[in-house]
Amino acid sequence: MRHHGVPACIDMREDNAHIECASIMGVTPMRLREDRAGYLKRPANLSVDAGLLDEAKALEINLSATFERALEEEVRARKRERWLAENREGIAAYNAWVAGHGVPSPVFRKR
Repeated sequence: MRHHGVPACIDMREDNAHIECASIMGVTPMRLREDRAGYLKRPANLSVDAGLLDEAKALEINLSATFERALEEEVRARKRERWLAENREGIAAYNAWVAGHGVPSPVFRKR
């Protein structure tokens, strides 16, 4: 718990709250995109199914760009899973609090 009984996982004053929220929604926050702007690429050796590689080359698929997109997606998914696991208790506490008291913001309260 952090401020006024609100769990830290949903306390928007947390430094990385927008990153965590964006991660849950499956988008890349602008700050992360900016942080990666101009990043260096590093060669990597991969083993790929020969037939699949032949098909990709025949279809002129950019292997580096395709791999990078897939890797970003997998990293995002793993970070989301980790964040949810680490914050499961806080999320459950918040949901229980809302169930008993209603949402804390008047903007979202039903009239």
